[in-house]
Amino acid sequence: NKYLAKIKRAILSGRQEISPPKQFANGAGMKMTLLTGKEHSFYLSEDLVSCHQFGAFLRESTMGAGGAPLRETDDPMVGLTWDLARQFCRWLSVRENVTYRLPTTAEAALIGNHYPTAIWTNSTWDGPDATARNVRERFGITMKVIWDPHGKFAAEPVVGELPFASYDQLAFAVVTSRKTGRIDRWNRLRAEK
Repeated sequence: NKYLAKIKRAILSGRQEISPPKQFANGAGMKMTLLTGKEHSFYLSEDLVSCHQFGAFLRESTMGAGGAPLRETDDPMVGLTWDLARQFCRWLSVRENVTYRLPTTAEAALIGNHYPTAIWTNSTWDGPDATARNVRERFGITMKVIWDPHGKFAAEPVVGELPFASYDQLAFAVVTSRKTGRIDRWNRLRAEK
């Protein structure tokens, strides 16, 4: 037992020493790129989630039953609510066996204007104006942050929006932790043996 525990510790230690790759492609065919800032290090989907990728989610979930046919293209999937974007992330997380999610506002700031359109974030909007506070208090609705560096919705890059809103100028990207790249590299090395 002690011998096996020692081997396990050595393997886990070796896995921690494997540096994460700059890029990798997950099982869903999404190219993930490592972004590193002062406080954040994470993988970002190189492209916005496509109609094709979202279609795979619909086909494999109960949501796809009876819905309108989806264009199976590599164009960005636009016009989705925050909740649908999050459901896609949960499905992808289960499929890939690692956590995928929408970026936070701080991560979106590191992303900058990488994408041509606004994207949903996982952050809650605590807008400074009285209107936002009134909406939250009257309706009990938590507003979400849209990262909008191109000014499609407002002059500032951080915009608050209702989670059930959908716009043709609004898409989404996914992020995963730095650890995911390390796991991917470790699994590839193990497969080569």
